[in-house]
Amino acid sequence: MNNTFPTQDLAAGPSVGTFLNKTLYALKFGSEQILFSDRVTSESQILYDRSPRDRVAKVAPYLTLDGRVYPAVVDGRVKWIVDGYTTSNGYPYSTSESLEESTADSLVAQNSVEALAPQEVNYIRNSVKATVDAYDGSVDLYAWDTEDPILQAWTQVFPSSVQPISEISGDLMSHLRYPEDLFKVQRTLLASYHVDDARQFFSGQDFWRSRRTRRRRRPVPASHRSSRRTT
Repeated sequence: MNNTFPTQDLAAGPSVGTFLNKTLYALKFGSEQILFSDRVTSESQILYDRSPRDRVAKVAPYLTLDGRVYPAVVDGRVKWIVDGYTTSNGYPYSTSESLEESTADSLVAQNSVEALAPQEVNYIRNSVKATVDAYDGSVDLYAWDTEDPILQAWTQVFPSSVQPISEISGDLMSHLRYPEDLFKVQRTLLASYHVDDARQFFSGQDFWRSRRTRRRRRPVPASHRSSRRTT
């Protein structure tokens, strides 16, 4: 089995082959092997920011990214799919909500899924669908909500960074999900704003409370169970 990455055909990361690059990366990562190993050649590339969320964040730092990243086989290649949000805390006449509190629940802790960034926002839209190729790490951004003014402003600044929704293939479209963190934020807001009577809203008596999913307890082995005497 050949485990060598074909760097002569694909560019998955920056070149590390020159002596200057070797020295800088050896200092950055605290590894002398980068500088002295004979396996690092002129065609070598270095891969860092390996997490799909980190790679999308580097390409589009203006997006708030969903905590749930999921893989899919798209057109014969494994792609990591990431939902991107445009957010703001300056939308007029709109209540603010903590993304960290709205998206945190026991499932987040159980599955080690990162919650959204700890910030207060009163505007959030799922404007971008991003994919990260699991083989070469390439990132593609697609405009999911073309009516979003914040995304329109950013695409004017970076006109070639986001592809139109028409570029999403049918295979990729079949794998796209409703964003989990956005659903949690909407759930939190709907718990209060489903009330349309001013008095009931002020009293808060008709507010809903989201059920927190409990972790399942592990079964206790029979040898650890206490026996009871029967008379």
